[in-house]
Amino acid sequence: MERIRNIPEARRRSVFASLRSPELIRAEEAEFRRKQLPLAGTSCFLKDTYDVTGLPTRASSRFLERVRPGPHDDGALAKKLRALGVCILGKTHMNEFAYGLDGANPHYGDCPHPFLPGHCSGGSSSGSAWVVAKGLVPLAFGTDTGGSIRVPAAFCGLAGLRIPPNAWSKDGCFPLSPGFDTAGWFTRTLPEMARFTRHLLDLPPAPASAQPLRVLNAVPGHPILTPFVDRYFPRAVARADFADPQQAEARLHAFSVLQSREAMEVHNAWIDTYADEYDPKVRALILRARAWTDAEIAQAMQMEKDLQSQIR
Repeated sequence: MERIRNIPEARRRSVFASLRSPELIRAEEAEFRRKQLPLAGTSCFLKDTYDVTGLPTRASSRFLERVRPGPHDDGALAKKLRALGVCILGKTHMNEFAYGLDGANPHYGDCPHPFLPGHCSGGSSSGSAWVVAKGLVPLAFGTDTGGSIRVPAAFCGLAGLRIPPNAWSKDGCFPLSPGFDTAGWFTRTLPEMARFTRHLLDLPPAPASAQPLRVLNAVPGHPILTPFVDRYFPRAVARADFADPQQAEARLHAFSVLQSREAMEVHNAWIDTYADEYDPKVRALILRARAWTDAEIAQAMQMEKDLQSQIR
């Protein structure tokens, strides 16, 4: 916490959504060590979508606590972390309501790149990526609906993992698009990612006879991804036959249709009442849902169904 206090105020404002008291943290860490919990001694931050006892959940907005007032109890992820002995230091900022990929936020300040002045961190889980890249904590949690862990992990040189939708993205996590939202986390290195993931997902240690991870390369021939996959997974690559580049734009449009429709369902009760308090860019992304035609919606739903079938 001392290192956090030494960060300039303007930077703290754009990165940290809320912090727990040092006294509470010290007491909790001592209790975790006394119980010899498996990850005792590990500290982390959570994105400001996750509920944590004693902290507000604003999703880096100006008004969410008024329409969804606390106090909030620990969500499913926070409960899991405490059971493992991971101490939650606080919560990090993000694109408002997790709707964006650049870490920009007009209310609290844009999250910068951790090392490159004038560059963005990526988003929407920008603050969580920043604190790991800066070495403040070895582990931080975000969400990923359309790239919100993958983009900042790539921009900041981190290991990032998103898992399928589960209780962590639904129980005690304010949604962007419930059907697409997933939980995930950042670490600085792959060994750290392996260690924390094994505990978080209750995985047994890999036996010596374990088979290599099977990787689906959905964009064969990509100048960056293909050499990476070939290097790290040379005997375990499945080449996809559904990666038609001509379909990319149509699939992106289908995702935008379905994502914004779900976001509108979340925000419909207050998006007009609190119109002036939204980030204008975020409000516009949500309001697209009112303009989609029945034909666009049906086509998007069919495209999603077809792609799922192909992947399976």
